[in-house]
Amino acid sequence: MFVKIASSEIPYYQFPMLEPYSGICKHAVFTRVGGVSEAPFTSLNVRYGIGDPDANVTKNRQIMQLFFEHEFLDNSSRVLISANQTHSDHIAILARGEALPKTNEIDDIDAFVTNRNDILLLIQVADCQPIILLDPVTKTLGMVHNGWRGCIQNILGKTVAAMCDEFGVDAKNIIACIGPTIGPCCHYFTDPVDELPNEFHRYIFDEKQVDFLAAARDQLLAAGVPVSHIEQSNMCTSDHTNEFYSYRRENRLTGRFGIIAGLL
Repeated sequence: MFVKIASSEIPYYQFPMLEPYSGICKHAVFTRVGGVSEAPFTSLNVRYGIGDPDANVTKNRQIMQLFFEHEFLDNSSRVLISANQTHSDHIAILARGEALPKTNEIDDIDAFVTNRNDILLLIQVADCQPIILLDPVTKTLGMVHNGWRGCIQNILGKTVAAMCDEFGVDAKNIIACIGPTIGPCCHYFTDPVDELPNEFHRYIFDEKQVDFLAAARDQLLAAGVPVSHIEQSNMCTSDHTNEFYSYRRENRLTGRFGIIAGLL
């Protein structure tokens, strides 16, 4: 069961399935609590360009990073790499020994794959699926921002393939963890039959609701990840806006909560 750590500084969640590999990878799923942003971005918004002053976002990212490094890395400093996510199927490969990107906010990507242990990866979401992919055998980490547009482009399957192609990962060794996201209970479309490709129509139920969690699981299975290696938080962001941002429930531009992971 998805576990909340009620820290005295910042609350965060963790995936039990990753606990046996805590000597390989550290991770934390942060909430919207503990930052400096004011309404409607209250309070730990980590997304630039949505109306929250950049100074607030920068401060919030610093709060998260410093907390993560203190909690898990004995205060050792890392480079925090994030993305200007665009609901694409573009993946950044960050390989050990190669130069880091010139900017810590990479434009037009929605997933990372790395074998580096000198960086931290940040994914930002407010209903989309934040997904951690870990191969403990080759010590390879993937992070995916999987919105419904990315899902219909199979960014998840493509990220698994990139881990295999770039770093020799065997998909059957991957642990896949899906964080808080809008659940099928609340994921309505105006006309999903018209809006979605035919192959996604099987995920439509009650005419206007769509189960993209089932779609993500199916894509992981098709990519070779065993069903026993898949964990999901089972927390719907739309039902838990006290802890997580939800673009659909709040019905306005809202903040993004952050998920950080890094290899040791």
